[in-house]
Amino acid sequence: MVQITQGEQKPITFTITEDGLAMDVTGASLTWTVEECPGTTLLAKDDTKFDKTDAATGIIILPILIADVPTTVAPGVYLSELKMVLSGGNVIKSKVEVQIIRGIN
Repeated sequence: MVQITQGEQKPITFTITEDGLAMDVTGASLTWTVEECPGTTLLAKDDTKFDKTDAATGIIILPILIADVPTTVAPGVYLSELKMVLSGGNVIKSKVEVQIIRGIN
């Protein structure tokens, strides 16, 4: 589970593996969405927002900015999806729970 506090900034590091080994995702196109319920997106990040410096070793970093999770987003547990479209066209999707924690104002 990923924990994000309202109004705080943090990086989320994803380590992509296949059969226990690091997967090279250098040419992959990535998206990450967090939904309150199916069809209601709270947060979405496209490929340009990911740091792929270490993508060859399966490590990608997604910076979450202060404005991404304002205090108007209700605390709770939501479902997120990391979608990768690999250079060969294969699509890999991974679901991860995200807990939004009430920030201190």
